[in-house]
Amino acid sequence: MITLESAPFCVLFVEVYKGFSMLYYELSAKGQSMVVGKVVSFRISCDKSLSDISGGFAVNFQEDNEDYENIAFHFNPRAESSKVVLNTRIRSKWIKEHIFGDNKVKSDYYINPFKLTIEVKNKEHILVSVNDKFITGYNCKLDITKVKYVCWANGVEIDRAD
Repeated sequence: MITLESAPFCVLFVEVYKGFSMLYYELSAKGQSMVVGKVVSFRISCDKSLSDISGGFAVNFQEDNEDYENIAFHFNPRAESSKVVLNTRIRSKWIKEHIFGDNKVKSDYYINPFKLTIEVKNKEHILVSVNDKFITGYNCKLDITKVKYVCWANGVEIDRAD
């Protein structure tokens, strides 16, 4: 479990949302931003027991760390169903899920740390890569360049990948 003392990034907030302790950091705290033409990468690892949770874990990219009604980009690997779900939430409603199957979800996202890379192509379109392998393009439906925070639940560790 990640604690404030062991957090790889400068964690700005910890709060409870729907029973989960949520951790946040501001992208600018480590010199990162979601700018058109820019690539940002994160090294992500999680407690292996999270693979037993049906919804898996998620990493959210948000303009406001306390605004769960609007999530520009939701990255959610689900080991139980061997798929990765990408989504956007607008005014408390999830848009249609963008799903891609991956029979190595448990090993690639839960057992081993992985590198998540996002290339911002324009204000609503990103390219997503995992471990330096292109996975998919994604249309966010919210302006990704306004994202200031990365948010995740307890049990997940995130560090900047250079």
